Amino acid sequence: MHLSQSFRNLVRFNLVFFIFLSVSSLFAQDTLKILQYNLLGYPSSLNATAKNTYLKPIIQYIQPDIFGVNELDANPIYADNILTNVMNQTSVTSYKRAAFTNTASSNIVNMLYYDSVRVGLRGQDVVTNSLRDINVYHLYYNAPDLAITNDTIRFSIAVQHLKAGTGSSDASDRNTMVTGLMNYFDSNFPLGGNLLSMGDFNMYSSSEAGYQTYTTWSNNAVKFYDPINTPGSWGNNSAFASVHTQCTRLNSIGDGGSTGGLDDRFDFIMCNASVMNGNDRVKMISSAYNAIGQDGQHFNVSVNDLPANNSVPSNVLNSLYYMSDHLPIYTELEIDYTVGRAENLGKNNFSVRIAGNPAEEEIVALFEGLESGKNVHCTLTDATGKMILSEDHTAVQSSMQWMVHSETLPSGVYFLLVTHSGTQRELKIVK
Repeated sequence: MHLSQSFRNLVRFNLVFFIFLSVSSLFAQDTLKILQYNLLGYPSSLNATAKNTYLKPIIQYIQPDIFGVNELDANPIYADNILTNVMNQTSVTSYKRAAFTNTASSNIVNMLYYDSVRVGLRGQDVVTNSLRDINVYHLYYNAPDLAITNDTIRFSIAVQHLKAGTGSSDASDRNTMVTGLMNYFDSNFPLGGNLLSMGDFNMYSSSEAGYQTYTTWSNNAVKFYDPINTPGSWGNNSAFASVHTQCTRLNSIGDGGSTGGLDDRFDFIMCNASVMNGNDRVKMISSAYNAIGQDGQHFNVSVNDLPANNSVPSNVLNSLYYMSDHLPIYTELEIDYTVGRAENLGKNNFSVRIAGNPAEEEIVALFEGLESGKNVHCTLTDATGKMILSEDHTAVQSSMQWMVHSETLPSGVYFLLVTHSGTQRELKIVK
């Protein structure tokens, strides 16, 4: 990025290299629990109080840190109802929700709930289409000592409900929606980042165009992977009984849900290579991925039919049957975070910390564990994502200091993204 001379007069920076005499290298791991659920038109033909009776035991059983939903009635009052009467119950008060959107004027929408003690919501976007909004939520891990380290671990999650139907035009519509989302990721995350995509995909096989768009996208940093690597023709196929997510009922129970028993894999949580492999401190724990209530023994029957389903407690199983015609999808993310002041060092695992935060007249970043001769790319953005400056430098030894004279920058929150040897570090800066 070329900066004008006038801008350089406003934001002047200086690069100084030095060797640290000692390094404090403490780091830890944590786990975030993610749940994705189609709520069957909440509150559907039932009133919200009745729906909450079924949803609460599921939430209390899982205790998700992040909860994405589809088929929420397009009225913000119901989003608030879930927050107040389901999420923040039994002495829990820390759940928050994302902003309500409905640019497509659909009768059902998506929503994201999150435990604000564990996760923060930095912002959100809408990928528009004629059917339903696709919502992209930009989150960060709220480390126990975030105020000390200012070490922001970011990840973004798309929540979507793709077009239903078995026809070729339905599959084409699903692919159009997926293509729009992938173009969004390509434009906003050209070098990748920690990306997840989840929801009711309504796909019947991995050969469908939308699935192929997800998994064969030309930008390898953006394309998505199925964490349990289970391609095939899932619909009405007993070979995939253990991964089916719809339908929980054999017969109608009068709430508008589908019937026929468990025989389709419609619901997914997918991730890109960075999350799949843990390249940037966020890693999918594939072994944790499962459909809650799915024991692999209930193909084409109700989830609570014989043989006895002991995969969850009986009250949760009963709630799964009545709550929705879909099973919720669960997975976990492993988070590697800084403790105290520095990250684990070594090749492709360098550390960044801010000296003096909040910053006043200057922003000073300290880099450690660099590979000599390799490029260090530094990007400073404001809270809206607007770029303030972008610079490249070459590491001449393992440690260096990067400085920006910031006295002319408005007060607010900024983010420093540092890329080195294929690894990214991002820290929040308060001015």
